[in-house]
Amino acid sequence: MTKAELKAGSLAMFLALGTAVFAPPARGGGFGAWSDASFASSLGAIQRGAIQKSAAAWRPAARPQASWWRKKARQLEIAPLTVQKTAGASGDPPDMTANLLLIPCDFDGHQARCVLDSGNATTFVKYDAFSRGLDRVSGAEMEGASGKKVETALVQANDLSAGTIDFGSPQIFRVREPEKAAGSPFRYGAEGYLGIDVLYSKDSLEFDFGGASRLVADRPPSFAAATNRLSRTPTGHVVVSIGVGGGDIPALWDTGTSLTAVDLKYAKAHPDVFVPAGFTRTSDAAGIIQKTTIYRVKGGVSIGGYRLDGYAIGMDLSHLSGILQRRGISVILGGNFITRLDWYLNLRRKTWSVSPIGLSPVPGSPASRP
Repeated sequence: MTKAELKAGSLAMFLALGTAVFAPPARGGGFGAWSDASFASSLGAIQRGAIQKSAAAWRPAARPQASWWRKKARQLEIAPLTVQKTAGASGDPPDMTANLLLIPCDFDGHQARCVLDSGNATTFVKYDAFSRGLDRVSGAEMEGASGKKVETALVQANDLSAGTIDFGSPQIFRVREPEKAAGSPFRYGAEGYLGIDVLYSKDSLEFDFGGASRLVADRPPSFAAATNRLSRTPTGHVVVSIGVGGGDIPALWDTGTSLTAVDLKYAKAHPDVFVPAGFTRTSDAAGIIQKTTIYRVKGGVSIGGYRLDGYAIGMDLSHLSGILQRRGISVILGGNFITRLDWYLNLRRKTWSVSPIGLSPVPGSPASRP
């Protein structure tokens, strides 16, 4: 994909690395990369939004529930998911696809299409006729992957939901589209991004990709699988352990990234695992363009005891530890791997499990045991 574009940061879906193309202290998120041959790789955005005029920037997304309500059985909450699959551009590996998650969402009765982006620290919506009507809480700014800051506003939504899943009344960012349409994060009809802040208003999340794709909130897992420890960074992002090249490494779990990303230094230090397979051009929300490498992951990636082959895009993730306030993360696990397994995340107990979709477990792994 010689001309894939990644949108970055605070506003940008670093599609391939872009909703917040990793920016230091601020809030936001998501990456996106796409080519003019229609290859879209959305790499989860990690944006940093420095709230300038509000002391209550991080209020809980969900409304507090009365104790009597907690004692009652919760109604099953479900929202349909659309897996947006985009093949690589001419010249890219023929079997390379990017998968982005889209979900129907409702802001105060306004129905819209959103990107489900666990790589975003916060939820944000497009600056348009609807969002102009939301109550403004404060001014704010977000920072893209290139380090360029973008002025935004923090606004209040009274009710946010997806399907029958209630996300409460969070504060969200309202962002303008960048001047260059190619760098806009609002593609595929999306008007907003649901970030990790609202996802953490639920106790658990189940991602079912085996049939009609859907998201189920707050229920026990419907499948049995190996249970693994889930880590949460100080910024609220989800980190899981994956197997690469015979060793286990932490990876940012990012549904807003359509293609998995690996730090360039890490990839070059492990040439036996990350084999160059071409190049692509990326740009962040500020319009900063750079050329990067596509890698085939030799030997595949082991996730929860299941091995998957695929591709990753090389990026400079040197600022990632600063953004997440967590060291040692060199991989962003994106949609091209995530959507090939069913996932259950227990956000309260900090555990995760996967279930195969036509895969056999790696011999000797916990998943292969009866």
